[in-house]
Amino acid sequence: MTLPPLQALICFHAVAQHGSMKAAAAALSISASAVSQQIAKLEAWVNVRLFMRGSRVLTLTPEGKIYLRAIQPAFHQISQATHRLIDAAAHHRVSVSCSTEFAMHWLLPRLGGFERYYPHAEVLITTATRDVDLKTEGIDFAFRRAVQAGSEYILHPLENSGGMLLIYDKSALLEPLCHAFRDWLLAVAQEHYWPER
Repeated sequence: MTLPPLQALICFHAVAQHGSMKAAAAALSISASAVSQQIAKLEAWVNVRLFMRGSRVLTLTPEGKIYLRAIQPAFHQISQATHRLIDAAAHHRVSVSCSTEFAMHWLLPRLGGFERYYPHAEVLITTATRDVDLKTEGIDFAFRRAVQAGSEYILHPLENSGGMLLIYDKSALLEPLCHAFRDWLLAVAQEHYWPER
């Protein structure tokens, strides 16, 4: 695979779209000299002149027009793929495992508070009391009263929850939504007591 420097390609595309180094620089939030350097780098890399420099406006050479037509679909595909990725991340879900009792009496009555902050988030609750393998079962957080000895997971005692532990793998916090969910859980646990039975 032969690819020119990505920054140079981005600058070429921007100059071709905007018709000037200055306008391209403004669109990319870099200096006009940086754009000019990237164009020169690309032209040197492909050993082809891509722009005709006029007094006020830059126009594409015939080779530049052909090259722009060829790479434009790739820029469009990258843009679409990025939008899809952002949309998927915005609708990310958090997966939780806990007992039916804990879900009914503690978690569900408070979940509305989290959903107000993250209305597009989906919190998937699986009720179980057995030991779970968070990684292989795709679970972000588990609530248990006890864990197996030597657990590799992070354990947070959940305040005011009757001795419940919040269990998760540190990799879960790499997901912004999971990080926010963990912080919300720890904050709400300080305020709400486990109901007296």
